[in-house]
Amino acid sequence: MGSVPLFLLWLFPLRDKIAKLINKTDIFYLLWIITLAVSSLKGIHPIDSVLGGSYRHQGVIFFLSLWVIWKTVQLLSKEKKEKLKKWILWGAIIQSAIVIIQKTVFFLIPTSIVTINGRPIGTIGEPNAVGGFLVMGSAFIPSKSKKTYFLQLLFLAAIFITESRTALFAFLFIFLLKLFNQKKKRLTTKIIAPAILVSAVIITSILLTTSLRMPSRFENRMVYASIAARLIKERPYLGYGAETGEVLFDRGYKEAEMPLAGLIIDRTHNLFLDVTLWSGLIGLTLFLTWLTTVYWKTRGDRNFENRLVFWGFIVFSLFQPIGPVHWTLFMATVLGLSKSSFI
Repeated sequence: MGSVPLFLLWLFPLRDKIAKLINKTDIFYLLWIITLAVSSLKGIHPIDSVLGGSYRHQGVIFFLSLWVIWKTVQLLSKEKKEKLKKWILWGAIIQSAIVIIQKTVFFLIPTSIVTINGRPIGTIGEPNAVGGFLVMGSAFIPSKSKKTYFLQLLFLAAIFITESRTALFAFLFIFLLKLFNQKKKRLTTKIIAPAILVSAVIITSILLTTSLRMPSRFENRMVYASIAARLIKERPYLGYGAETGEVLFDRGYKEAEMPLAGLIIDRTHNLFLDVTLWSGLIGLTLFLTWLTTVYWKTRGDRNFENRLVFWGFIVFSLFQPIGPVHWTLFMATVLGLSKSSFI
């Protein structure tokens, strides 16, 4: 709802310059929004798909709001953009501290409401979602600072405590990207030794958390993917509309003779499968084209932090549901803070 006055705030004063603010990246994103809107209006619950619904269901208006956020951040001055980066980093640092405190409280009071099965939920409400936010926020840890290693270990500890295997993997991925970028300029044991140590800790953490989890017949990514593939074949071109996963999976599980009882599954745990279910192969093509233009906007050292957020978002989204916090951070940083406007 806040995006509506925000939109009016910058649209009317800049109405004469609006054409100059639109580039190829905007066009592909807006084409995807149009496709998603058409799919939603022809889908299985048009009102919820357009306006959004309960839980984390956002709808077409939310994705349009993301465009407004991204364009608004682009209009900020250089000084305000630098402040925004610092605020994002501080937000992630505070979130890390909250996660650690919540885990401590759980040990003292096992019935603590700030955890799910002992896994802290931060201020976002779900352990994996918190882990994904911390991964993206870690991109703004300064590479040349006395506090760099401390902050890396703080974020690693918080992500490990969430027990999110996907977040651990994504954190390792962007950490290695940072290492590679530094190695091109300065290859010393001061870089390599901590990298080996942190990598070993992360890999061990992933193996430990994997071994401690019991596989579930219902909450299983292979089952999600197989049901999604069957549903996509039924409606391949335009899909079923935004945020229709809950209805679709309820039907899909019944058809697979695995009826859900007291369990909601509304995501495939893969962003690209979700986009295909929502907007079909046409929507997926436009979405992938948009992401390609987004990636090209992050090339060059000036946009290295943005590129880290991009890859943190992508890697996490391949295995976990993406929520409003992740989307907003992605749009505000990767696109809004980009220092290149050639696309």
